[in-house]
Amino acid sequence: MPRRVAGESGLPMARTVSLVLAAVLVLGAAQARAAVRVCGSVVVAEGVDGSEAVARRKALDGWREGALRLGTIYEAWRIATDRALSCRPVEGLIVCRASARPCTIEQVAPKGRPKPRSGIEA
Repeated sequence: MPRRVAGESGLPMARTVSLVLAAVLVLGAAQARAAVRVCGSVVVAEGVDGSEAVARRKALDGWREGALRLGTIYEAWRIATDRALSCRPVEGLIVCRASARPCTIEQVAPKGRPKPRSGIEA
């Protein structure tokens, strides 16, 4: 049996180079994909109650309802950007305000949409 040199596969060099070039061309031609955050305009909602916990919940529920106008994929407060949730006492009640830009995660940024300002970037 003939002895082989380390790294020698038995394929002619020209064929090996051709296979490597073909693989590079195929992989290079594929479109690069990455998850991106796509956000809408700011949604603001208020919640009022005697309890701060309930007022906060009402404000967040109202924000979610506003975000749903963009579609169910935008309703998650946890991935919204520019989030703000504040509460203050007003005439014996607590008024909470939720404000954020509702976002969704897409695998490829849709055409015609601006680049995301923050979050997961392509």
